Amino acid sequence: MIRVGIAGPIGAGKSAVLAIFASLGAVVIDADKLAKEIMVRDDEVRTRLLQTFGPQTFTREGYLNKQHLITEAFTKGRAEELNSIVHPAVKKETIRLMKEAEKQNPPFFVIEGALLLNRGRPDHLDKILIIQSDRALKLQRVKERDQATEEEILQRMAAQPDFSTLSHLADDVIQNNGTLEELTQTVKAVADRWLQNG
Repeated sequence: MIRVGIAGPIGAGKSAVLAIFASLGAVVIDADKLAKEIMVRDDEVRTRLLQTFGPQTFTREGYLNKQHLITEAFTKGRAEELNSIVHPAVKKETIRLMKEAEKQNPPFFVIEGALLLNRGRPDHLDKILIIQSDRALKLQRVKERDQATEEEILQRMAAQPDFSTLSHLADDVIQNNGTLEELTQTVKAVADRWLQNG
């Protein structure tokens, strides 16, 4: 089982690449979704979020108030505070899920997340794949997906790493500026090469 991390900026197409790996028989994890689950169900993480970002972090029903956290993290420049609470818990859960996946012996275990390379190359992954895309395409994709304003998207982009400076941490970099079919062929070629080379 090859343990893969998919990184890249918002709107580059990481989720599409994750879906392609799933179609190849991989066990796949969306780090953002996993983080949101952990924020709600992990008592320690939940307590620290309440202490750091206040009672409005969760709704009365106990759900995550995503808009509040986005405002605090990106508009008020507190992304690092949020990451320092959530990331260690996400890594711990990822390693647990990896061990579970190994029992099924899939060709790949793949986790996708914009912040995978925030502290250098993760030691629990074998391969790193960075997905890049033209700025206009990224903006268009995120606008359609999140119904967000351009200003909101640009704030979120500014809080992310500059992936053009992180290519030395990756085994491969894919430029996703074409069709889904082209992306699929490129990802399959990378996956085949990794399987052949071990």
